[in-house]
Amino acid sequence: MKATKQATVQFSDGVLVDAFLMANDSFRYGLTYISVLLGFAPNYYRRLIKPGRTKKPPKKLEALLKRGFTAYQIDVKTPCKGQSSSSIAHTVSYEDFCLIVEHEASLGNPQAIALLAASFREVLRSRTQVAFGLPEDSLTEKQKAFQEAYEECLAENRADLETLILPGDELYYPKQQDWIEIEPWGERDWDQEALEA
Repeated sequence: MKATKQATVQFSDGVLVDAFLMANDSFRYGLTYISVLLGFAPNYYRRLIKPGRTKKPPKKLEALLKRGFTAYQIDVKTPCKGQSSSSIAHTVSYEDFCLIVEHEASLGNPQAIALLAASFREVLRSRTQVAFGLPEDSLTEKQKAFQEAYEECLAENRADLETLILPGDELYYPKQQDWIEIEPWGERDWDQEALEA
C-alpha cells in the first residue's frame, strides 16, 4: 500500500494550499490553508463543516451541500518539521475544495474571485500555447503571471469596495489585509460567524 504524500501547491508568493496525494491517488486539501487562502481564520471551515453536528447546519454549509459538497473530511497525520511529533491536517477532496472556492466567489469573497480570475488566465494562456504548439511557460513564469493577475483583481475589488465605504466604516474595514496576518482570536466569535454564514 502506498503512503500518503504531502506537498504545497504554490500559486504564487504567499498564495498556497497544503495538498495530499492519498494512497488511492486522489487529491485532498487542508482546511486550514483553504480557510486562510479565502481570508478567514485558520479554523473557519473546519468549524463550519465539523463532523457530528447535531443542530441545523449553518446557511453557508446548507448552500454548499445543495451544490454537491460532501463535507467528508479525512484527517491526515503530518510530521512536524524538525520535530519527532506530528500534527493532524483536516482535509477535503479536490471536488469539495473547488466547490468551496466557487461558492465563496459567488458570495463576492474578493480572495476567491481573485483566485478564480488568476487561475483562469493561467489556464487560458497555457491552453493557447498548446493549441499553437508553443512551449508552455515555466512554473516560475506561471507563478509570476498568477501573482500579477491575483493582485490586480484584489486591487479592483478593493477599489469597488472603497466606493461603498460610509463614514465610520474604517473602524471595521482595514486599509491593508495580508492573508497571513489574522486578527487575534479573542476579537471575533468564529463559531457564531460560521453558524450565521
